[in-house]
Amino acid sequence: MHAVTDDFFIAPQIDAAGLRAAKDAGVTHVMMNRPDGEEPGIPTHQELAAEAKSLGLEFHYFPMVPGQLRLETIEEVATMLNDAEGKVLGFCKSGARSLALWALAGVATGQLTPEAALEASREAGFDLSGLAPLMTDLAREA
Repeated sequence: MHAVTDDFFIAPQIDAAGLRAAKDAGVTHVMMNRPDGEEPGIPTHQELAAEAKSLGLEFHYFPMVPGQLRLETIEEVATMLNDAEGKVLGFCKSGARSLALWALAGVATGQLTPEAALEASREAGFDLSGLAPLMTDLAREA
C-alpha cells in the first residue's frame, strides 16, 4: 500500500490477505478498479467483496478499462470518496487507474487543482500528465 494522502492509498492487485492487511492498517473502504477477467487467476470483485464484508470493510467496484474512462465513473468515485468515513484503499493492476480516478474525482469536485493532482500523482510514482486536458476541463466545470 502506498499513501497518497492520509486517507487515500493505492496498491496493485490484492487478494484476501491484502484485504486483511488493509484492515490492519486502518482502511475502512476498498475500491477495486480492475475489471473482472482482465487476467486469469485474479479474484473477482464478488470474491473480494465477500471477503471484505467478512472483515467489516466497505467494498466498491468501479471497473476501469484502460483507454475507456467514463465521466460517470469519475462522478461515482467522487461521491464514494466524499461519503467515505475513514481511509480508502484503491487498487487495480498497478495502482495507476485507482490513482487516476482519485485525482480526477478530486479535480471534478474542486478539492484538488489539476496541478495538485498531477503533483500528488508524481509523488506516488505515476505520470498522469496525459490526463491534464481532462483535468483542466473538469476544473472549469467544478
